[in-house]
Amino acid sequence: MTFLGLEIKDWIQIGVMVVLLVTLIISIVQASTQNRLFKAQILNDVITMYWKTYEPISEDEMTELQRYPETFMAKSIFERKYQSSKTAMHDYLYLAKVYKYLIFAFALRKYKLADPFTTETIETWAEVLVKDDVFLDVHANCERYYSLFANYIDKLISMSKRKKGRPNKG
Repeated sequence: MTFLGLEIKDWIQIGVMVVLLVTLIISIVQASTQNRLFKAQILNDVITMYWKTYEPISEDEMTELQRYPETFMAKSIFERKYQSSKTAMHDYLYLAKVYKYLIFAFALRKYKLADPFTTETIETWAEVLVKDDVFLDVHANCERYYSLFANYIDKLISMSKRKKGRPNKG
């Protein structure tokens, strides 16, 4: 039996191809939607992490630092630099939050995900912070946990030291 010059088996094959094509189109649309949702979630996470850096340091965090300083830094550094100054402890805890945010932003680059604050902003922030002694104390404590980011910060520290050694031309 034929219809428009094609047999039933031909129409069945065309029907199967149409169903497969529609399935492919639906899969592409679904994958695209999932990708956009994933990027939106990453954007939300980046912004949330960024705003967490501005949350006030709580008394509980300060107490934890005083009670268990070795979880934050070498005990000798705590005793020498931070133990007698609440302001110094506060600064340390704040820069620890910033350090964690920078790790997160650095990881976005590794996975080639969009960064809403741009790579240049993160790099500039890191370049400024490597000149801060408290940030360097945070780095000394965290570098063993985040080796890729630590290597990046170590390079910035080296570059900063080289720039310090050069006389200003003016």
